[in-house]
Amino acid sequence: MIILVHGFQGNAYDMRLIKNTISLINPSIVFMSSRANEDKTENDILEMGKNLANEVRSSFKEWNDIGLIKKYKKYFKKKNELIRNKKLF
Repeated sequence: MIILVHGFQGNAYDMRLIKNTISLINPSIVFMSSRANEDKTENDILEMGKNLANEVRSSFKEWNDIGLIKKYKKYFKKKNELIRNKKLF
């Protein structure tokens, strides 16, 4: 899971190239492109940090509600076992 955050006077679409490139390498990665501060990039940095944290928290709750967190836990547990047993890499 990767959280993408745009910069000063940016928006979520600014992150498309990065998202698409990483998706080509590993299509199973889930992304969240932040929109919390799109119209507020000149606001106080602490306020924008709180907005971002709330957005991330909300996204994780949604991912958990649809079972995505559990799916990834199983995926990484299996991958780590394969690495330990030298069946991967």
